[in-house]
Amino acid sequence: MARKKIAFLTAVPEHIFQRRLMKGIFRQCNKYGYDVVVVSQFAMPCIIYNEELEGEMSIFKMMNFEKFDGIIIDTLTITLARAVKVKDVILNKLKDVSAPVVCISKPLGDYPAVNVDTGNAIEEITEHLITKHGCKEIYMVTGREEDSIAIERADGFKRAMNKHGLNCEDSITYAEFWYNGADGLANDIKEGKVKKPDAVVCACDHIAIGLVKKLQSYGYRVPEDIKVTGYDGLSEGAVFRPSITSYIPDDEYLGALAVREIHNKISEKKDEELPEKESGFIASSSCGCPVNHEYVFNKFDDLLTDRSIIDAVNHPVDLMTFNGAYVLESLTGTESPEECIELLTHYTYLFEPYEEFRLCLRKDWLKVDPDEDRLPKEVMTVLCAISEKRPLEERNEKAFNGLYEEDAYDIEEIHPHLFEEREKPAAFFIFPVHYLQTVLGYGILECDITKEPRPDIVVNSWFRSLNTALNVTRMQYRLRSFSEFDVMTGLLNRRGMENRLKKALDKSTEEDDFFAASIDMDRLKYINDNYGHSEGDRCIRDIATCLSSIALKNELCVRTGGDEFMLIGVGVYDKETVRTRIDALRNEIYKASLHYGKEHRFSASIGYSMSKVKNCDIAKVINEADEEMYKEKSIHHKLDKNLYDNK
Repeated sequence: MARKKIAFLTAVPEHIFQRRLMKGIFRQCNKYGYDVVVVSQFAMPCIIYNEELEGEMSIFKMMNFEKFDGIIIDTLTITLARAVKVKDVILNKLKDVSAPVVCISKPLGDYPAVNVDTGNAIEEITEHLITKHGCKEIYMVTGREEDSIAIERADGFKRAMNKHGLNCEDSITYAEFWYNGADGLANDIKEGKVKKPDAVVCACDHIAIGLVKKLQSYGYRVPEDIKVTGYDGLSEGAVFRPSITSYIPDDEYLGALAVREIHNKISEKKDEELPEKESGFIASSSCGCPVNHEYVFNKFDDLLTDRSIIDAVNHPVDLMTFNGAYVLESLTGTESPEECIELLTHYTYLFEPYEEFRLCLRKDWLKVDPDEDRLPKEVMTVLCAISEKRPLEERNEKAFNGLYEEDAYDIEEIHPHLFEEREKPAAFFIFPVHYLQTVLGYGILECDITKEPRPDIVVNSWFRSLNTALNVTRMQYRLRSFSEFDVMTGLLNRRGMENRLKKALDKSTEEDDFFAASIDMDRLKYINDNYGHSEGDRCIRDIATCLSSIALKNELCVRTGGDEFMLIGVGVYDKETVRTRIDALRNEIYKASLHYGKEHRFSASIGYSMSKVKNCDIAKVINEADEEMYKEKSIHHKLDKNLYDNK
């Protein structure tokens, strides 16, 4: 029986807040034996162009959430800076879903949320400034006034100030949870519009970092002139000068708590035990305390450019390694879709450590219009890569790459591998594959649920390179299609035939045969003259469809002229099988012609020839096929006086 699966909906999964949430979700799901499926866009919902946003949020549109046993939503990220598009897409997708939905930090629509009062942390920070450093004139900068989290943190500030009888009227600035959030306050301090404070409590590290930079540019010293604190425990804040006094939030706890809430709704065995908390106040130099060296060094390790030198086992690939691989340059230099997919397989080593990776593209990914924004109905797995740490036998058995349209499956299934039985819980990440608003499919990255969540800037960069490379490949394919394919029928033209035939012959062996069939439509002039050229074109397209229906995967279907076609093959052939297939082609053409009136019916004259590839005269074999075709055409002329007179 397949394991229960919990979906986690988020964005920018490489950011520290999302990684902390995932760490708690993974830990708790592993405890219950559940799989985790992280459905995520890479871009922040509030800071990308509309066309890019359409492509990014397609990942939520493509998912069939009825396949999951529970759903967790990262509401803070999804609704950041009043972003509404992604929120509306998710709410629309979930409206008919029966599985329980739990949000983190604040509700989304009517779905409940697990939360902790972050105001308590701000209260503790403010208390520290008052009791440890003797600050009395303290300001606060938080998020927008309509944001419940911003209000919650402001309330914590007020509690501490009121407890000590300090005035906090008009001391709170409502802005953005971003670097520029305190710019207005810094300007007011510089211009003397407000009294210079002893300290400023910032509702997040981003605001604190931006404020310190702005104050320093105005000649103020931090912490000597003004003390500044943050919240979030960001690595960037820890290694900043001065190191930002902050608070590591309860994000892991919230992630674990959300899973526990869902577990208690879907399982008969309830879990009354609350997850562990790993949060706490971090005093550092921006408030005047000594630098917390251990904390700073740990955070600095997280930000090292060449992490592979420090931790080659857990983090063998860093951004420097990725850039040195010239992924985008190599992928965009490939000459065919097959070559591009094959090279992508090679570059999956950049995902390490991982378990498996699958790239799923829409069946028509090469042909879909660049301005198309509709979702695919069918997808096919074009690449399956297995980690190098897995046994060679397993990798050889499961890994593959190629464009196998016959293996396409309904997108509602997401991917069969997700729902297979496995010995232990796993973590899956599903990311969108697109170029601007053109949706191409998605990638599925499987990782060890017991390890640190894998997505980072390398995975982000890999997918961005993938998106660009696939689009370049599609454009090259379209341009080649214009020069190598017949517009009316979609078959190859002579140029396309020659290019592909050369490649097929280069790969051939001594055992292979060269096979050529020449097909010429009968009665085309009569149909054009009596029923119009549009009807003649329709008949030509029908012949092309019949030819394609009997062609093997490695064979070339070609329209060589107005009513002339060829079927070319390089492989192992025998005369009896070829004769049977030619008869099948005649039968298909006959059945297609029955849709027309008796005088309107068409047929085709067919000839074929074959020879061993070794020392084969290709032109001679084709000429022989033509000669056989003309012999049959002569017979058809004699049998149809009307055709004879009009040809």
